Amino acid sequence: MYTCVVHCAAHTTKKLAKPPVTQHRLKYMQYSNTKARNVFLVISLVIAVGVVWSAPSKKPQMSDADQAALSVFGLSSEDSNRPSGPAGRSNEPGNSLFDSGFMDSGVGENNLPDQPDARQRNYGDPEILDPVSEGNPINPQTGQQFTDRQMSQFDTLRKKFPDNTVIPQRMTPELKAQKEQRRQEIYQIQTRIVKKEASEAEVNEYYDYQQKALNDRLELIDYVLNKADANMSDDMRKKFEEVQQMNQRTLKSYEDARKRALNTIK
Repeated sequence: MYTCVVHCAAHTTKKLAKPPVTQHRLKYMQYSNTKARNVFLVISLVIAVGVVWSAPSKKPQMSDADQAALSVFGLSSEDSNRPSGPAGRSNEPGNSLFDSGFMDSGVGENNLPDQPDARQRNYGDPEILDPVSEGNPINPQTGQQFTDRQMSQFDTLRKKFPDNTVIPQRMTPELKAQKEQRRQEIYQIQTRIVKKEASEAEVNEYYDYQQKALNDRLELIDYVLNKADANMSDDMRKKFEEVQQMNQRTLKSYEDARKRALNTIK
């Protein structure tokens, strides 16, 4: 009897010893499930990041005309919402308009500097990634030629403002000679006005020529402020408004000078 109890107890002990094996399997299954879940989460995270990274930016894209209008003033779409720093070289983003004769003179190519090439400063590296064709005009803010991409944008802008003389255009030898001849004619009239030898028609011709450049400049500034302002910072908008006001004052000063010149005619 005693032997049977011991034998049965030993047999029962062996049966009770099996559960740890089952618990080990459960732990292994739980570990496997956890590992699979972690792998799934990592893959999901990678996919989510990929979707967000490749998603199109919510920032509105500027049209070619808007890009061109900013390029006329030596800016890009990225510069328009970038706070401007201290004045520096005109090929630095955000500074070119406000560090150049383009702003200071208040007029475009119609002005008559003592040295016609004085506004073309040879500094800054060219945009080596963008092709430049022969005949592309010089950007007075950088001293380098406008790129073909910029010229294409200017062509788009010119469709909006076909009579605007400030928008850069490709210069054929014939067109270049024509413009130079016109500049010389205006320069001669200017000399006659200074000597008080100009006729009434010449006085009006000279000031019409100068005011045309200012009006064209104001036309583009108005367009930039009212049409291409989606990404413009408050600081940049303020500077454009200051340039606008300066050009308006210059326009008025030309009109006053016209009246004075006409009054000297006998």
